[in-house]
Amino acid sequence: MLITAFLYTFYYSPVLGQTKKSIVEYFKPIVKEKGIAAAITEYHQQRTELIKSYDISEGALNDYGYGLMNGKKTNEAVEIFKLIVKEFPNSANAWDSFAEANMLAGNKDIAIKYYEKSIELNPRNYGAMKMLNKIKGKIKFSVQEVKQDLQYLYKTLEESHYNLYMHTKKEVFDKEFMKINNSINDSLTMLQIKKLVAPFVGLAKHGHCRLEGGLDGFDEYRRNNGTLFPFDIFFQNGRVMIEANYSNNQDIVKGDEILSINGRAIEKVKAGIYRHLSGESDYNKNSKIEDIRIAFLYWLAYGEEKVYDIIVKKANGRKINIKINAIPVSDFLKNSVNKNESTSRKRELKFIGNVAYLHPGPFYNIGQGEEYNNSEFVKFINSSFAEIAKNKAADLIIDIRNNPGGDDSFTNPMVAYFATKPFHFYSKFSYRTSRITKEIWKDLNVGDNTLGIEMKKNILSGKDGDRFYGKESMKYQPRTDSLKFKGNVFVLIDRYTWSAATGVAAMIQDFGFAYLIGEETSDTPSSCGATHSFILPNTIISVTYPKGYTIRPNGNTSLRGTVPDFKVMDNVLTQKDEILDYALKLIKEKKYKTHKMTDKSIK
Repeated sequence: MLITAFLYTFYYSPVLGQTKKSIVEYFKPIVKEKGIAAAITEYHQQRTELIKSYDISEGALNDYGYGLMNGKKTNEAVEIFKLIVKEFPNSANAWDSFAEANMLAGNKDIAIKYYEKSIELNPRNYGAMKMLNKIKGKIKFSVQEVKQDLQYLYKTLEESHYNLYMHTKKEVFDKEFMKINNSINDSLTMLQIKKLVAPFVGLAKHGHCRLEGGLDGFDEYRRNNGTLFPFDIFFQNGRVMIEANYSNNQDIVKGDEILSINGRAIEKVKAGIYRHLSGESDYNKNSKIEDIRIAFLYWLAYGEEKVYDIIVKKANGRKINIKINAIPVSDFLKNSVNKNESTSRKRELKFIGNVAYLHPGPFYNIGQGEEYNNSEFVKFINSSFAEIAKNKAADLIIDIRNNPGGDDSFTNPMVAYFATKPFHFYSKFSYRTSRITKEIWKDLNVGDNTLGIEMKKNILSGKDGDRFYGKESMKYQPRTDSLKFKGNVFVLIDRYTWSAATGVAAMIQDFGFAYLIGEETSDTPSSCGATHSFILPNTIISVTYPKGYTIRPNGNTSLRGTVPDFKVMDNVLTQKDEILDYALKLIKEKKYKTHKMTDKSIK
């Protein structure tokens, strides 16, 4: 979740109230018995009544269409998307989805027509533009096109980024720009362009300033029997350790340390990969390497290598040199499919003795419908704290490890249950206006949000490059009813506590609401955010930039993540949950009482 939490509400209008039945429940039995054409005919006939009981919003119908596509029922999906564009003819997203379904069905000319319609309705539909390039066979871009895009990239970042030179001097950017520009002497593929440009964007050292769109060219590489580095790794105090070995040679085992790969010292390997990642620190980038997988990023940085000459250090200190063959991409994906993902989406409440354990999951909607409709989440939180009160739990553990973040409209109702005073997400927030930002905000509906109204006025009326300071973050009130939790609260965090989850952990710590236990977060709670994006005119590469700067409640502006009160490292080599075990032991022995919590927020 990459837009600063409080800004999300300007993009989404939650629809609260009674949950309606899924439209899938209506269509599925009719389609099975009579076919898709008959089902759509009946839908039109009964629409007035259906709207009372079923969710027939664009989002719900779109979800159904994609469900059909994912289930390889392409022809049925085409008919559903045809229905959607009739219902919502001015929706760029509807025409985009209709084009995608037709492309999948082999209707290339129709797909082109509908992608163009989507772009007509939304000139910023970068995905549709890229698809048109792909469909029309635009494989390489000329020297002139690439250089034009490079110049546009630098100029637009300089104009729109909150402060492009906050961590890296302009002279460094200028030197890298000239180096890249002078190296362009032949037409390039999308992948080659991204490999050139990503390190330039990464010089900003902001996780929220980056190229979008993933590993362009990787699908083709996979189809052409490409191979990969056959290991998953984890970092331990900066060292690169083997987590899983997918090769046929089992002399390298979990817990071995990699010292070099194909003659490159591991520090050089890391540096080569770091160039393609955006982030405030090496610690942040290490977490991203674990998350994305070193196999993909090694390929991105160094290309295909059929054999890997690896030096590893065993647990007993002995060094060995082994040559390992690369494995097909398909084998890597098949073998690594069960690797634990770094973000967990499960919502759960359970009791461990008299300790309540709450795993809230992401701070956004993980079901169907609008991503930032918090109604289901709030319902879960309310029922959880009712159950906690019923069981008279004395201590509460809230686990936001492996959390991708989200929106403070989710976190605030949760924190209100154990907050002891009014609280707010930041101490200071400033933002910058620019030509691109004005273009985005001119049609933005901010509703009656006070900060949004103020920001829109300043952004549209200010001179390009002007910076403004937002008013003090509105304080959220703690609960005062019988469900308010008055016991001790412990929040678990780790390096995969991302974005707004990092922010809420910092807020909880700064106001003294709970003890934090675990690892330092990779993301920083005081950082550039409030992101938007622009596209490069020729290649249609999407670039995300932060227009704002948020400082955590205690005013600390360092590039450190949220640092826990009790530091505990997760040990990948064991099946134990060291962080949770430590928290339970801390509660049992009441050792946390020696660590005094105070309100460190700026008054």
